[in-house]
Amino acid sequence: MAWTFSFSTELNPITIYLAVVATGVAAWQVYTYFRDGPHLRLTAGGNQIIAGTTGPTIFIGVSAVNIGNRTTIIQSVGMRVYDNWWQWFRRRGSKDIFFGIARGNSVPPVLEPGHTFLGFVVQTPKLAKRSREKRAYMLVSHSVGKRPLPVRLKPIGDVKVSAARPQRHN
Repeated sequence: MAWTFSFSTELNPITIYLAVVATGVAAWQVYTYFRDGPHLRLTAGGNQIIAGTTGPTIFIGVSAVNIGNRTTIIQSVGMRVYDNWWQWFRRRGSKDIFFGIARGNSVPPVLEPGHTFLGFVVQTPKLAKRSREKRAYMLVSHSVGKRPLPVRLKPIGDVKVSAARPQRHN
């Protein structure tokens, strides 16, 4: 018995096209399933001065932008400090500090898709020293996340604050 196979007679091009389209649709469904919900993009930085505040106060600023497609609620802002790389690798910080959120018009802060949350923490010399000597991460926890989201806080240098307003340099 001779067995022969010919692509032109056995495989229908329409069937191949439909199989490729169905695979693409299935892959898109998997992608949208994992991308569904709120996703936060975080940034953090020290030596922030808020315009219009009274007194020479310096802050550590944390911003969270919701780039997802669902609403979330910001629950807390904090800081985690790792003494060495081994603690960072195991995700076991030596010190966790959580700060209160200043409740303004919306209690608690609701973060719609495409909107930004700004949190400020008063920068103390102790926090600046921790950011220089150890690995410091700012944490933002929200209602949908299982654990707080970290963002690395770059080492903060010492800043001398005068009572005068800061000068703008171009």
